[in-house]
Amino acid sequence: MRRLLALGLCLLPMAAALAEERNDIPGCYPHAQLTQQQPAPSGRELVVIIDETVQMSQELQRSAWEHAMRYVKPGDSVRLYQFSAFLQNNYMKLQFAGTLDSPLQGKVRNSIGTNSLKQLDNCLKQQTVFFQKTFGKQFVGSFGRPGEDIARSEVFASLQKIGDDIAGRPAQDKVVLLVSDMLENSDFGSFYSANQVRTLDPAAELQKVEHKQLFANLGGARVYVHGAGLVSGAAQGAYRSGNTLQKLEAFWREYLQRSNATLESFGTPALTVDIR
Repeated sequence: MRRLLALGLCLLPMAAALAEERNDIPGCYPHAQLTQQQPAPSGRELVVIIDETVQMSQELQRSAWEHAMRYVKPGDSVRLYQFSAFLQNNYMKLQFAGTLDSPLQGKVRNSIGTNSLKQLDNCLKQQTVFFQKTFGKQFVGSFGRPGEDIARSEVFASLQKIGDDIAGRPAQDKVVLLVSDMLENSDFGSFYSANQVRTLDPAAELQKVEHKQLFANLGGARVYVHGAGLVSGAAQGAYRSGNTLQKLEAFWREYLQRSNATLESFGTPALTVDIR
């Protein structure tokens, strides 16, 4: 691990010179002097979005992490955003952005010398460990701290800003893992009433969103929601009926469709299908 960290520091000037694209994962092909043989990225990108305002149990946090790790493969790009209310110390941040290298295959691999291959293969193994450790640290740190109750939540505005980042990115296959209660509570509007989750009228809420121009552009992403309907603070013990959660899902399904995305699964709260 220390060797890969040192490698990453050495490669930072090279990475900056080669491209402006942020990559928090040190590359192995320059290290092995095989840049010309480096395969193209997979074309898949996982965007993890964590809502800092949600008080989520360690079990649910671990479940979200496991969903992400099962999905990510060599050659994939990964981005991690944290969002909150727009307060002094709580705001949207890009916590991590990087692309894993793909291994060499077939004739190209067979044409490489043994020493270079060994150096590359060892680096790729270390790269996977480095990614999991570095991404994992940022992932865990993006959740709200226990006992920190942030009353406001800017879901709409945050999705708009994140959409501005990802819509034009080159990945052909974009997947969003959205870890949030999906309960807007801002000056734009609130999904709460009298410390309880409101049973929404999806059509009426969508008209409000349209009037205030709060739809996003998520670049054709497939979206998986984990944590929907979770509440904390004064509303923590409030009952959320199946009807309330169905209306919440119906609203977000249409919202995402009108934001150039597709809702694949809506975990209330746990996501029960694998990301694909």
